[in-house]
Amino acid sequence: MLKILKIATVVIVLGAALFVSTSSASAHGFPRHCGDQPGRGAGWFDVRSYQANCHLARAVADYFVWESGGDHRFFGWRCDSDRLGLELSNVDCKSRRRGFHQHVRFRFGA
Repeated sequence: MLKILKIATVVIVLGAALFVSTSSASAHGFPRHCGDQPGRGAGWFDVRSYQANCHLARAVADYFVWESGGDHRFFGWRCDSDRLGLELSNVDCKSRRRGFHQHVRFRFGA
């Protein structure tokens, strides 16, 4: 009986660890689609957010574009960009505000 209890405990612990690892902040989707920058030409587009309203998500994209080439840490946000081509990048911005994870993702370029 003790052996079965030990095996059950191990299975429960491993199951809980698997659940926690798959439900981490990086495993979420982006339920809000916040659109594109108004106007024509280079800028940001396809803004998506998680636990941030669209007004905030567009403000993060605006600030990133305004500060492009500089430090990508501002007001508690940290942005990383990956170049997709000569004039296009994926931008990933994250913040830990008010005790929860906020995440904004968009494309930047021409």
